[in-house]
Amino acid sequence: MLSKQQQGWDWFSIHLDDGSALMVSQLREKDNEPYFFGSRSWPNGKVVQLDNNQIRMKPVKYYGVQGKQFPLVWEIDIPSQSIKLETQVVRRDQWLPFIFPYWEGPIRVKGSHTGKGFMELTGYE
Repeated sequence: MLSKQQQGWDWFSIHLDDGSALMVSQLREKDNEPYFFGSRSWPNGKVVQLDNNQIRMKPVKYYGVQGKQFPLVWEIDIPSQSIKLETQVVRRDQWLPFIFPYWEGPIRVKGSHTGKGFMELTGYE
């Protein structure tokens, strides 16, 4: 699922306390800056596309899970949407050692908004 240049992706789908939903991702590549994309949507159907220049995501804290290190605390910053969040996982031990191994599980967020959602991490081996 990944090209030889790609290291993995980090994906977040979050329901915020104001009723909107935020989906943001980054693709990580060898020797390149990550590429960001996403959207924010509301129950009335309004959708705002978010591009590489609008999203900043960075890992804050790594935890060991089954002998691997995963960034399980993240900062997500989207100034154009007045969003600045910190994610927290509900359970750390969510590593799935399938043919295409990945970490996925529920998260909570705090900061400019509160909410809950889901996170998926690939390429951490």
